Amino acid sequence: MATSTASNFRQNADLWFSPEVVILRAQKDVFRIFVSILRAKSSVFADMFSFPSPPTSEVETIDGIQVVDLHDDPEELGAFLKAIFDADFFLPPPTKTITKLQDIIGILRMAHKYDVAFLRRRALQHLELLYRVHLGEPGESPGWDSVDQSRYSSDKDRDLIVIKAAVEVGATWLLPAAYYSLCAGNDIREIMTDGSPWNDLGDPQKVVCITGYTALLQYSPKMWQSLLTPSNEDYCEDPAECDARRLELASALLTFGSIRHALGTMDQAWWASAGQMFCSHCYGDLEASPEARVLGGASFFVWASSVAGVGKRAQFRTARSH
Repeated sequence: MATSTASNFRQNADLWFSPEVVILRAQKDVFRIFVSILRAKSSVFADMFSFPSPPTSEVETIDGIQVVDLHDDPEELGAFLKAIFDADFFLPPPTKTITKLQDIIGILRMAHKYDVAFLRRRALQHLELLYRVHLGEPGESPGWDSVDQSRYSSDKDRDLIVIKAAVEVGATWLLPAAYYSLCAGNDIREIMTDGSPWNDLGDPQKVVCITGYTALLQYSPKMWQSLLTPSNEDYCEDPAECDARRLELASALLTFGSIRHALGTMDQAWWASAGQMFCSHCYGDLEASPEARVLGGASFFVWASSVAGVGKRAQFRTARSH
């Protein structure tokens, strides 16, 4: 068969890869990788491999291939590299080709560290499915229905791991829902004695967890007080009926879950249903009460920014856009 030379054809600069390989080592795990593809995906690796390689006699090799040591977790690095070289390994949501949260976190951390923007963005998109927060435009209330109610059954390890990673990579818009899921769904004593995930948090994040938890405890009595205040007989259309409805709703909310879930129980859907249950006067009083104002609308972000100290919606929106 005749042999052609590259000079006879026009090379596509974007798809003309060098056969050069390198071995990346993280602790005891080694990965034999095509350098040109890694350069194309990561500006950090591109800079790293732009320096001339020392003579083979001066570097460690395996099978004649240079070994580069990386101070990364081997499982995180492995998931990250596989996501680069195997297009089907880590697809965008809603496809869930990866079921282990630790793999998603590992890809996020490595993509942030080595500047692989498409993988960082993809990992954050997967996490946003767990912690849904619609930030809204300036002047627009996000509404509580913007937070995924399915997250109420909190996995405290997951919440703690995500909080740590979100802080590390600057994904601050994930923090309000992650902190709320953690504080509303778990006892603070269990959170603090949970071992490694809690111990891995920085002191500022631990402070947010504790202050946010205690703030939720303060919100709950306000909610019950507002809901169980007897109807005003002077203008209520049917005091006995409205009072019965108040007790019915309060009982239902108490059986829903943790009393710390104050910001989630009186959501937009709740207000819509309440409007059908009370007379117009009682519903108006309930909706206009100071307690209801604390608990309604954008109260989730009020709690996150002023009480839990996480940040303001404008800051979350700016961080997310970048």
